[in-house]
Amino acid sequence: MDSGKAIITIIIVFVVINLILWSWQEFYYRKDTEQIKKIESWLNSESVKIKNTESQLESLELKISSLEDSLINYKRRIDLGEEYLIDTYNIKVCEYNSLLNQYNSQLSKYTESTNFYNLKVDEANKLIKRSSTRWYIVPIPISSSGNLRGKP
Repeated sequence: MDSGKAIITIIIVFVVINLILWSWQEFYYRKDTEQIKKIESWLNSESVKIKNTESQLESLELKISSLEDSLINYKRRIDLGEEYLIDTYNIKVCEYNSLLNQYNSQLSKYTESTNFYNLKVDEANKLIKRSSTRWYIVPIPISSSGNLRGKP
């Protein structure tokens, strides 16, 4: 009977020591955990903005492509002698250049946003890797959180 009490006592001591060790690690990594939550929140809102920018870029691509087709058609007709279309063609060229400038500006913002987003993902992953490691006297199977993904 004494050996049973001794085993139970040892198990209780190991459990208590592991709980103390785990609690201390949770306290020690609390700032990292808070930072991870802030970054994840920022990543979620930034992901929506990036997806909206992608939609805007796709819309501009469609408009530019349609306008290119129109310009090719106008150019062909002008070359065939319909010179009265030159003014319309020039207006369409200006419109095309304007759309292209908008597209390039949006693309620049998109690239900048995704690069910064990926930097934040890397930062969060480093924090997760560092703060999700836990040490125990007796191994206790508890899963840790995984890494975040890059560009949405």
